Amino acid sequence: MATSDIRSKDAAADWVPERLPAIHRPALAGARALHVAGKYGSWTERRPKVRALARYPTASVREVYPS
Repeated sequence: MATSDIRSKDAAADWVPERLPAIHRPALAGARALHVAGKYGSWTERRPKVRALARYPTASVREVYPS
């Protein structure tokens, strides 16, 4: 939504990190590494950080486009 472009997961994963707060970058890097390796790994330990990462852009979009 920020660029009006549709990107692949890999391209988006390259574009996003510098725009995220530092606290969310490790969760994205870990998810991307698993994706690139074609692995899923265990999400049990990652779940809280990934959920926080997912909430961040959702909240950002809601600030720009309130319902």
